[in-house]
Amino acid sequence: MEKSKWQKAFGEDVMPIGAYCSPQPATVYNGVEYPTKITEKHYQMLADMGVNLVYGHVEQIGTESEPLVFEALDFCNKAGIKYLVRDCISYQYVANGLNPDERGYQSLTQEEKENLHKTFI
Repeated sequence: MEKSKWQKAFGEDVMPIGAYCSPQPATVYNGVEYPTKITEKHYQMLADMGVNLVYGHVEQIGTESEPLVFEALDFCNKAGIKYLVRDCISYQYVANGLNPDERGYQSLTQEEKENLHKTFI
């Protein structure tokens, strides 16, 4: 039997346990400054709690926050956590299906769908 993508990424007997949002970068909210949580300490805390998968949230490839993606990847690597990178291309891919003014995925031609799949898979 062929291994699933999850088994290939995590191993035979490992259940993926994800954190929906990765640790956040520094921000200011209502005039209060919050320090970055993209640190080795915060990723290690997640790993210590059993989390082995995080989703990039604010940090995004193709934007000014791109360097934070690479910081997060380094910390995840040290902590043994898989990191799903968020990029502005995939964001647009999903957003097109949610915006009534844009053509959703289902309205794409077969060729357009294949081209998108080649980009993401």
